[in-house]
Amino acid sequence: MYREDEDRGQSAVLVAIAMLVLVIFAAISVDVSSAYLGRRTAQNAADGAALAAARQLAYQYNASVYNDSAIKMELNDFAERNGVEDTGGVLADTDNRNVVGIYLDEHQDPISGGIIGSGSVPVNAIGVEATVFITTPAFFGGVMGRSGYPVQAQAAVLLDIACGADCIVPIATHADTITTTGSCFNIFNGDGPGNFGWLNWSGQGIYCHQDDCSSKCLEENLAPGTCRSGFIRFGEWVAGSPGDMNSGLVRQQLNYYIDTPEEFTVIVWDTTREAGGCNQEYRAVGFARMQLLGYQLAQGGGNAHGHDGVGCTPMGLEPGEDPNDGVRLTATFLGWAGGEGGNCRAIGTLRAPSLKR
Repeated sequence: MYREDEDRGQSAVLVAIAMLVLVIFAAISVDVSSAYLGRRTAQNAADGAALAAARQLAYQYNASVYNDSAIKMELNDFAERNGVEDTGGVLADTDNRNVVGIYLDEHQDPISGGIIGSGSVPVNAIGVEATVFITTPAFFGGVMGRSGYPVQAQAAVLLDIACGADCIVPIATHADTITTTGSCFNIFNGDGPGNFGWLNWSGQGIYCHQDDCSSKCLEENLAPGTCRSGFIRFGEWVAGSPGDMNSGLVRQQLNYYIDTPEEFTVIVWDTTREAGGCNQEYRAVGFARMQLLGYQLAQGGGNAHGHDGVGCTPMGLEPGEDPNDGVRLTATFLGWAGGEGGNCRAIGTLRAPSLKR
């Protein structure tokens, strides 16, 4: 009888231990589930914040008017809507230490100093990355002195510009040159060391190698009807070709555009950058339809080559400047190609988030 009571006592202890182990495992399972849910909540918040901030950046990119605070507010607002705690006391403002954003360049690399909310939008910002921090509640961890588990998540979104143009002649003109449809302009005004505005499409990987800055390359790309440019999007960098390139075949092809007459499309650029090979790249910000009127491809007495075309007085000249001086292509602006007002930013789409788990 004594042994039976002793066995019963031992069984009760074993059952109690087993129950404690089950409770511990259940608590751990709850904590693991809570952490997983927190991870998904954080990722959803990061995705939403990055998409919202990138959408605001797209609006500003299209309007060419930038406001860093507005992007920061969108970033915080959508993070807070999706479960991130506000630390500033006011929802959807610019103050939340649990939400960090940084601007990305065209290669999806963080821009140095490009923290969202720092006061300015970098000129090369083409996307955003959001990082959010949340704390998931700890049930079993609370017994061990932990009130919760910190969780963070990241998401990156780049703007994808869908608008562009193709069958472009290898000529670039500055955005400030063109103002009024039907007016004529000296469109040959490239920028940089020895660059006048010729292009060679090497950045697009078409026909000419990046280091091929020869007249032959330009002659082949300039030939009417070749469409060698491929499709070029707004914001794409296009390689330049230095020198005024006044070979006989270049002049012959320019004469064709004047005599036919046949309109062509040129790239409109806003800024340039140093590059390898031909040493200059132009950023396309529009595409203009032109009718060539005349040209002069070399400065100095016996080296000038011209074609009468249809005479006009180009707009945009400096006071006292002779419209026939220097290297020039004179053309009439017929209108925009590839988008209303030449603004191919009008249609901006967002890529799916590139998530960093």
